[in-house]
Amino acid sequence: MFDIPVPDAALGVLVIAVGMLYSAWHDYKSDNPRDARWLAALGTVGLMGGTMAYFQ
Repeated sequence: MFDIPVPDAALGVLVIAVGMLYSAWHDYKSDNPRDARWLAALGTVGLMGGTMAYFQ
């Protein structure tokens, strides 16, 4: 079992969420709104979850 402190794991989740939001923006700019909506929704949920875990 890995011993990863919660703030470090939360920062990792935040980095992944920001990457997903960047991917959503890229899909939106390339006229792919269906995938952009899904990526934006998942990125936003990840951003909220990572922020809640960081400040817990």
